[in-house]
Amino acid sequence: MRCQLITLIISISFSLTSSLSAKNQTLTPLDSLKAALSQASSAEVKSDLYNSLFIETIKFSPDEAKNYAHLQINLAGKESLNKGLAQGLNNLSVYYNSQGKLDSASYFIEQTIIAYEKTKDLSGLGGAYLNLGNLNRQSGDFPSAISAYKKASSYFSQAGETSKYASAINGIGNAKRNLGELDSALFFYKTALDVTDTATLQAIAFMNIGNVLAQKGEYEEAVVYHLKSVKIKEELNDRRGLMSSYINMGVIYSRLEQFDKSEASYHKAIKEAEAMGIKQSTAMAYNNIGTNKARRKDFDSAAFYFKKSLDIRKTLGNRMEIGMSENNLGNVYRDLGNLDSALHYHELALQSKLEANDKYGIPSAYYNTGSILSLLGRAEAEEYILKGYHMAREVSPVLEEEAAKTLFDHYQSRKNYKAALDIQTRLIALKDTLRSEETKKRIEDLEKKYESEKKDNEIALLAKDNELQAQKIAQTETERIIYIISVIFIIGWGVGFFYLQRKKHQADLFLAEKEKLVFDQKIKQLLKESEITRIESLLKGQEEERKRMARELHDGLGGMLAALKISLQSDVKSGSANNRAVMLAEKSADEVRKISHNLMAGALQKYGLVEALKDLSRQVEESTNLKLNFYCDRDEYQLNPEAETHLFRMLQEIISNCLKHAKASELSIQIHQEADTIHITTEDDGVGFDPNKVVNGIGTDNIRDRAEALHAKLTVESSKGRGCTYFIEVPIVINQLT
Repeated sequence: MRCQLITLIISISFSLTSSLSAKNQTLTPLDSLKAALSQASSAEVKSDLYNSLFIETIKFSPDEAKNYAHLQINLAGKESLNKGLAQGLNNLSVYYNSQGKLDSASYFIEQTIIAYEKTKDLSGLGGAYLNLGNLNRQSGDFPSAISAYKKASSYFSQAGETSKYASAINGIGNAKRNLGELDSALFFYKTALDVTDTATLQAIAFMNIGNVLAQKGEYEEAVVYHLKSVKIKEELNDRRGLMSSYINMGVIYSRLEQFDKSEASYHKAIKEAEAMGIKQSTAMAYNNIGTNKARRKDFDSAAFYFKKSLDIRKTLGNRMEIGMSENNLGNVYRDLGNLDSALHYHELALQSKLEANDKYGIPSAYYNTGSILSLLGRAEAEEYILKGYHMAREVSPVLEEEAAKTLFDHYQSRKNYKAALDIQTRLIALKDTLRSEETKKRIEDLEKKYESEKKDNEIALLAKDNELQAQKIAQTETERIIYIISVIFIIGWGVGFFYLQRKKHQADLFLAEKEKLVFDQKIKQLLKESEITRIESLLKGQEEERKRMARELHDGLGGMLAALKISLQSDVKSGSANNRAVMLAEKSADEVRKISHNLMAGALQKYGLVEALKDLSRQVEESTNLKLNFYCDRDEYQLNPEAETHLFRMLQEIISNCLKHAKASELSIQIHQEADTIHITTEDDGVGFDPNKVVNGIGTDNIRDRAEALHAKLTVESSKGRGCTYFIEVPIVINQLT
């Protein structure tokens, strides 16, 4: 079914490209898919095309992509396509995730899992759980993300999907990193690096290890791992991967306060993102440049980059990311002293975060808005700050501390010293709590190090005991060993002498065998060259004989028929002959002329290979019921006349076989050049044959002989009822026009 889909898309692409070439237009993959959809007849093909159209459009037109997902789901419901239903539900999850609507995305991925369970598709189930893990991680539920990633890894393992298994292990590392379990994250990233069988995933693992090392403050080593990742991605020409690496390296250089290097990395990321049309990453890079500018106190530039980021994010519609950019602009305008603009953007950020249900962002949006209102002397300021403060207490101590500081500043500005004192007391308690948690973590780290050192000491003591015991054993056996060594030395000398003589003999035999092998290879090569020369001579003789017969038919029999035709026409005028005799003479002359042209390949002699093949295609379609689709990617291929003749005759023979034996209704011939090789593919929809049982005939032998003469690689694929395909690879250097 997939082969039919690909063939349909390719054939439509060729026909549309031909029709558009006069208008200097280029057919895009999206155009090809839409054209294929209009031609698709089966439900399975349509479902696959809806899925492909979703993938093509989600990056630049999310709403159009959403429509394709709904069309696929509706089709799957009508035709009972369980796999199509699962794909459509999964695509809806991807759509809602792109819009920052994580609750809807989670709902649809859960429905995807239910649909895939009905198909027993282990790889599909693994992919669904992998997406669920990503969603849980985005929403901050890292334990649930780890659970989903583990299920994904189990399904991928059962399905034998090594690369996807490594992706799931990598996902566990990401969630562990989010939980602050950096050593555990490193373990999973390195495990993913060990098990992966692709360079792409190796590059991702190197990048993730670099990110963890950066979190641990080991920035220099982090850069080393990122450079390893970049090197692989450059070799793969992985532009998307390079974009991610440049963004990560920009963050690391920023933490090192190497802002020029940081911004250079971000600009590289922007270049790659814009080339691929990935707006989300472009917006992120602009946002990060704005953060750098703000840290350098260049607030005007910071506002410029934050606005560029916001403008892009508005086109994407992700409310959470829009809120981030609006919040950043609010902070910058506050630093610039423009409180009205600051309030405007913080109010927008609050609305965006409420719409996105961002539980971490909503509290900060409330107290940031309240802070600006307080500076403006507005009465409602305290209500906003208190609301943000109480929400922050439900989320995290770190966020609560930030809210408490904002509330303290507000109380002080209003000279409400009692309330300020109360909140100051709470701040001290919070700092003690955070400090105690930090101390607890340090103690746990020290305990782990102590246990590790204790184990190391135990191992060292055990090694020492083993060493002393070995010394005692060695001392008691010294004399016996000296005796044994003496005996062994004498025996060894004799054995060694014998061994060296034998090795010399074996080396002589090996050299003689190697020389014989080289000689045999030379003989085989000479025989092959001789066979090719024989074939070339035979084919050359056949071609000369064709030309001789064509001249005799054209000049001899053709001339006589022409004279007969003129004579009969005269008789018709005088009333002594009939019109039927004239018509038969005319048809006979035309047939002789056609045979003569076929033998001589007139168009080939006059116009070259491409025009000759186009002329042949027209003749076949006009005179037979075979539909012949001919495509080539250039007007000429710089081949010598002899090579062009061989290729023309090969394709002529293939067409003849198709007409005589294949019972085909359609034949496609495609020619394209890659580097130093011309690739020719012919494919018919005929009855096919079993290549293991087919008896070679003159036509088949001629095709093979001409391939030998061209030093070309010939491959034939066929089976009963599946048509026949020829693959011909012609080296240009050997056959080029000189």
